[in-house]
Amino acid sequence: MKVHPDQLIPGCLLTKDVIGNAIHPLIPKNTVIEPIHIQILQTFKIQVVDVAPRLVNGDVFRVEKREVPSEDQKENEVNERVNWTFDDYYMNAVKITKSICEDLKRTNRLNIQQVRKLMIPLMKQAEKQRNLFLKLHQYGDKQRYIYHHMVSIALLSASLATKLDYSQGDRLKIALAAYLSDMGMVSEHDGIYLKNRELTEKETENIRMHPVLSYRMIEHMSSISKDVKIAVLQHHERIDGSGYPLGVKAEKIHPFAKVIGVVDTFHAMMSERAYQQKQSIYHVVEELMQRQAGKLDVLTIETLIQNYLTLQVGTRVKLSNEQNGTVVFVNESDPARPFVQLEDASEKIIDLKEHDLDIKEFLIDHET
Repeated sequence: MKVHPDQLIPGCLLTKDVIGNAIHPLIPKNTVIEPIHIQILQTFKIQVVDVAPRLVNGDVFRVEKREVPSEDQKENEVNERVNWTFDDYYMNAVKITKSICEDLKRTNRLNIQQVRKLMIPLMKQAEKQRNLFLKLHQYGDKQRYIYHHMVSIALLSASLATKLDYSQGDRLKIALAAYLSDMGMVSEHDGIYLKNRELTEKETENIRMHPVLSYRMIEHMSSISKDVKIAVLQHHERIDGSGYPLGVKAEKIHPFAKVIGVVDTFHAMMSERAYQQKQSIYHVVEELMQRQAGKLDVLTIETLIQNYLTLQVGTRVKLSNEQNGTVVFVNESDPARPFVQLEDASEKIIDLKEHDLDIKEFLIDHET
């Protein structure tokens, strides 16, 4: 039977050679299709391949109808994206992530090509953003927390990796590992995120298995590097050995996993969830330093704070008393509590430390 590469799924069996521009077949017949083969076929713009009517496991290959956009639709989509802001890209990524996860639960198959197609343009947009950590703090939806979390930690991990001098290739790997790290949770236990109570011992035990489930989902995908797979498995491991699922310590933890571990913890602590209100970034930093001392990588935490969470004069903020203001002076001895000029009729300048006030959130202008 003849199908388009977009209709293939892992487990399809080629019945004829796929011929490219070279003398030898691009992919020989009798090849069992894996994600990497689909990616190759799409890259070389192959329009049709011949496959057996059954998958290698004996199941009938049910070909999903392929919707081919018209040239007008393609042009409209390109033109529309030209005018997209980062907010548009981000919210579209959350929407697509929800769709990827729903397909995963329905078919028990992860569409890794769709994940890669989503991540690369999104990362390019994120690289242009100033105040990325502060910007993503504004997003949130407790009913769709898990999808926001997956997209945000991928972007934040890649951005932080830039400051840690990782190469572009490694940044993409870190972003991919971060995005995939909770797939095991989505496939079996995503409802746990919606519970507004303390988890039972059994639920906590199930939660602690999600890195293994995520790893098993990608373990045999040849298109995913070993570094990504290990980072997915280890993203909840801790320097002192108190993490899970294996309890490995410092030097045994992959560097990618250390970056993701910091970002994953930071974003989870600051986000609005079913059982948790959105937290002030500086409150989260203080709690992170206290609760995770000796557990998370110190260099990664320090890099995060120095490059993303250092207050700048001119930053607009909302205070814990709900008043808005602008930072006019930062006290080096207590940078989390600067001098702020209130945005009211008084335009009074106050020292947050003296008034026992905190910064609740940052008022970041949306950028293109």
